[in-house]
Amino acid sequence: MSFVTFENVDNWGVITLQKPKTLNALDLNMVLAIRQFLRQAERNSDIQGILFQSSVSDIFCAGGDIKAVYQWYTTGDQAALFRYIEEEYGLNQQIKNFSKPTVAIMDGLTLGGGVGLSRYTDYRIVSDTALVGMPEIKIAFFPDVGAGYFLNLLASPLARFLALTGVVLKGNDLVSLGYATHITASSHILRLRDEILEIKPNEIDKILPSSYITDSKLDYLLPIINCFRQASLLECLDALKICKHPEAEDFYTELRKFSPLALHIVWRYMDITCGLKYEDVLEIDLNLAKQMFKNSDVPEGIRTRLIDKGDQPKWRYPQIEDVSKDDIDPYFQTLQAL
Repeated sequence: MSFVTFENVDNWGVITLQKPKTLNALDLNMVLAIRQFLRQAERNSDIQGILFQSSVSDIFCAGGDIKAVYQWYTTGDQAALFRYIEEEYGLNQQIKNFSKPTVAIMDGLTLGGGVGLSRYTDYRIVSDTALVGMPEIKIAFFPDVGAGYFLNLLASPLARFLALTGVVLKGNDLVSLGYATHITASSHILRLRDEILEIKPNEIDKILPSSYITDSKLDYLLPIINCFRQASLLECLDALKICKHPEAEDFYTELRKFSPLALHIVWRYMDITCGLKYEDVLEIDLNLAKQMFKNSDVPEGIRTRLIDKGDQPKWRYPQIEDVSKDDIDPYFQTLQAL
């Protein structure tokens, strides 16, 4: 069975993810197949636009195939691991540079690599029940797939908050963050998809919803987000510790459970990538991902979060205070020329 299918529907090329047992996680074969279809569609004059969708309503794509990544790591197959990273990031860039209109319909969970698949389309349509975020910090990784580019389009405290907490959001917050361009009711999403496929891709603006109001979690969390405007990670945690918001203690406690090394890396990553072009950020992502898989807490994060669930992770550094600048510098040495 193919976990991704391709159809020509009138003037549209339709890409459907259908691997619900693994939450539509993108494996290498899926990535390669999508890349090949996009290359063909670029040259095919009958295809005037691309639509990404899922075969199920509650999941768009929960990210990359992390379990396969962990297997490659544990078996020492570095070549396969690095090829997967390169191909996935290459797919993101391919979508961003695609010359015809692209649409992603997200009526469900969209995380990590799923954001990479959707964030670079021209039209990103979410339902009011869709959940979207970049939770890589929870496996001791960094928000990759170019997140240093698109998160840093936001105000710095908000960008850091999203990167360091991995919080998942929904509703109009997804539009304000740039994860989505349009939002509609979940009950209307399939009808809207059909309407899109019945219209020419260059006329899609005529039928897209103009407004849909939901409560804002970001507005509610603003006092917590403001703690991330501090000059350093430790100062941020100090501010969070004394913040009077009712959820501040929960965020502080959770951050203290994350990999101290990963938190410092993500803080530096967000600073380094701020203001850079997408292509430069993607090069940083590729180098940093390889560095972290060679020598960091990522394997332990994957193991305890996804493989041996419930195990307490054994991080390289017990506390955030134990990590120094000299510990972080090696992960970014290859970036000095950028």
